This record gives sequence, structure tokens and C-alpha cells, in this order.
Amino acid sequence: MRKEELNEAIRLTQRFLRDFYQKNPETVLDLCLSDVSWIGGKMGQFDLSFEQVQEDIRYAAEFSRCSHIRNQEYHVAANTGISCTIIGRYWVVDDEDNSIQEEKRCVVVWKQYAGQLRIQHLAVFSTMSEDVLPEQDDFVHTLEDAKRHYTAGQSDHHGSQPKLMLKDVEGTVHFIDTPSVLYVESSKRYVNITTIDGTFTVREAISDMAEKLRDPFVRVHRRYIINANYVREIDNYEIFMEDGFHFGIPPRNMAGVKQQLASVL
Repeated sequence: MRKEELNEAIRLTQRFLRDFYQKNPETVLDLCLSDVSWIGGKMGQFDLSFEQVQEDIRYAAEFSRCSHIRNQEYHVAANTGISCTIIGRYWVVDDEDNSIQEEKRCVVVWKQYAGQLRIQHLAVFSTMSEDVLPEQDDFVHTLEDAKRHYTAGQSDHHGSQPKLMLKDVEGTVHFIDTPSVLYVESSKRYVNITTIDGTFTVREAISDMAEKLRDPFVRVHRRYIINANYVREIDNYEIFMEDGFHFGIPPRNMAGVKQQLASVL
């Protein structure tokens, strides 16, 4: 992501945290993707669907004290180009007596979706010293278990598409998770495959690639197969992808292309 987009991700993080502690959870819910996941600080606060996240976050806001946050500090921990991870720490202060309740940590994964920043994953938890942890409770292992469950949930969401094993023109064999593919572009007897990690070229017909890629992949042009999840916008008769790549669609075909994209989202 560009610098201004990273700054916007931090600004939005500050905004939804401020509103949540003022007992308004709708700000953060409005920013969530439909497949958002959330890890809260209490037992059982681990959700892998918007419906569960919505229920738990509203419940948490309803039964919390009205507060504000101080001493905020946020950093960009990762930037893949189409998503970024913001980590932060802050103090929660009670509005009534101005007493500090606790220090908090947050992790927010933002993703570019339809030209806007949306929350893919959210974790909020309190800091804990060793003397307040239950005996033999290994907090590091607990987080590792949560991470494994989250990864498994994301795999289930993306479906059971197997990895693609493809040999590029230089002889390197790539094992590709299909959800990481942004688009495929035909170039004579070759195809260029662009993933979130980069682009490589294989000697294969685009029609063969179309058979290997299921929803949400759509062949929108004789030269292009695109992952509908990474379409940023359609402007006039051009399709813009999240990484900035764009190409034109004949006007007579645009209505059909939009219908195809809508059917897999």
C-alpha cells in the first residue's frame, strides 16, 4: 500500500477504537469484511464470521464502561501491497473518575476491497504479567493455538481448492495457493501469473488455466482471468486490480463481465 493508505489505516484504527470505548460499536462493524475474524481478550471471544463478530462486539460495548483512550501508539507491522497490518498499544481511561482501567494491545489487518480499506482480522487484548496468569497457563501457546484456528478458518472460507503446481520458463516449480493469485494474463504461448508475492511466466494456454481456477476466478477477456476478490473498481470500460494493474473491456462485453463478477462475489 502507498504511504497515504497506510496513514489512513492508522487513522481508521484510532477512529473505531475511540468510538468503541464510547459504547458505539457500529463504526468498527461498518469497516469489517464479511469474512472478518476477531480475537477478544476473554475466554470464548474467537469469531470467524461477521455474524459472530457483530454479536460479540456489540455485547462487549454494551457492558463496558464509557471510556476514552490515551497514550496511543501505532505502527505498520506488515505491508503486502493489497493489505497491511497495524499493531498498537494504548491506555483505556474511565470517563467518570478519569482512572486508568488497563493497558491494551491491538492487531488490525486491513485489506483493500472495492477501493476502500476494510478489516480482515481484528485482535484486542490486555497486557498481563506472569503473576496474574493461571498456574501452568502458557499464554504464548494459547496465542499459537488461536493462530492455527484462524488459519484453518481462513482455509475453509477460501474453499478446498488445491495448490497449483506450475513450472515457470526458467525451470522453477511453484506451489501456489489459489487465493493468492490476483490475475492471469495471456502472452502468445505463455501466461503471466501474478500473485500477492510477485509474477512469473509459464508455458501454458490460458484456456487450460481457466479450467484449473474455480470461483472467484472469472475469465473476463480472451487474455485475462481475474480473481474477483482483488478487483478494486470498474471505471468506464476498464477494470482496475488492487495492485494498480488495469485493462480495457470492449463496451459490448461490459454488462456480461459485471454479471460474471457479481455471480462469484
